[in-house]
Amino acid sequence: MAVTRESEQLKNTFKSKQPTGTYTFIHFGQPREKNNTKRMEPQTEDHSGSEFDTDLEESDPPPDEQYPFLHAWTTEAVSMHYNNHRGDCLNMNHFGLGPQGAKALAKILKTDSNITTLELEDNNLQTKGTDYVADMLQINSNISSLNLSKNDLCSEGAQIISKIMLDNYHVKCMRLSGNGFDDVSAKYLADALKGDYVIRELDLSHNKFSTIAGGHLGQMIGVNLGIEVLNLSWNNINMKGAVALCSGLKINSTLKHLFLAANGFSSYVAEALSQTLKLPYNTISSAGALTLLKAVDKSTGTGLEDIDISTVVVCEAFLQLLGSVQRKFPKLSVQYTALPDVTERVSALPLFKKHLQENMESLMEYFRAVDKDGTMKISTVDFRNITSAEMPLTPNQLEWLVKTFDSQCTATINYSQFYKMV
Repeated sequence: MAVTRESEQLKNTFKSKQPTGTYTFIHFGQPREKNNTKRMEPQTEDHSGSEFDTDLEESDPPPDEQYPFLHAWTTEAVSMHYNNHRGDCLNMNHFGLGPQGAKALAKILKTDSNITTLELEDNNLQTKGTDYVADMLQINSNISSLNLSKNDLCSEGAQIISKIMLDNYHVKCMRLSGNGFDDVSAKYLADALKGDYVIRELDLSHNKFSTIAGGHLGQMIGVNLGIEVLNLSWNNINMKGAVALCSGLKINSTLKHLFLAANGFSSYVAEALSQTLKLPYNTISSAGALTLLKAVDKSTGTGLEDIDISTVVVCEAFLQLLGSVQRKFPKLSVQYTALPDVTERVSALPLFKKHLQENMESLMEYFRAVDKDGTMKISTVDFRNITSAEMPLTPNQLEWLVKTFDSQCTATINYSQFYKMV
């Protein structure tokens, strides 16, 4: 396949530095879907002329043909469902609330102090209904997870969502899938998210984003300080948009999972995104390097072939984990910097294991000789004396062995663990 100009730009972009303390998993499959409730209809008894107050404005839009039972969502009908729910999650997915039902629900939730998860997917909220929800969130600060997917919000709704984001101090998870958001919507959302540090999970899948939206979102990724999971699957971001996303990724410090399924990316894009991760000349810390390596170790499979953190000074725990990671992924090459005394300390354990294999019986005899009570434990002082007499270790290496075998700082070492090392 011919390498296009955008493909080459993507490759060069992604090989640039990426100062991040975490490992971003880029998924070309979709995230696992959560189960949603089926559409439910409220009580539909005829209350016309009764004492029930509909609490609806005459100017509200007529019921949508898709939801013929919208007239039933009075404050009383919504209250009935609200009062019957259990737990901290209010699930009204597929209820067909419409703008009027959203108004009734928002009125109730303004005084609620228990609900933390609000599910309003597929309710035909439209712009007006979303405005009621936004107004409620100004007062209710307990809701941390909000699902407004499939509500036909479009660009006007995106403006309202952006206002929610700008004033947000409590919503950490926001699902906005299938709302007809276009490139204009992407700019509203991206501009708001540039200053947001609260939202951790954001679902923008199944919208109408194109290359231009990729540019807006790429800029946002570069400066956002909160998002850890971002779902952009089933849009139309394409190659140039991928270049913009990668430009943001190289300077992002928090994003852990990026879902990009069905965006018109070629196999070349997938290869460029998944096979090389370059992180030199950045502010990543020793702890950040260890976090990245732990993420790679926990993965069941990785396309990574090269991790370049050559300017990062790594710690002992990193070097110890690296051995097992490279046995798990033989093709993985990791470039790093380690201080001489760190390398010296970590080398003590392999030396001890080798000596143990060659002199197991004699070494155990020494340990048993000082273990008068037969507890399989000796003091760290005795361990130092016996080991230093048996092996040519530096004081630095000896102290590292003591720290390794007495991790709880009890001043004793259970030497039965040595049998497992042979």
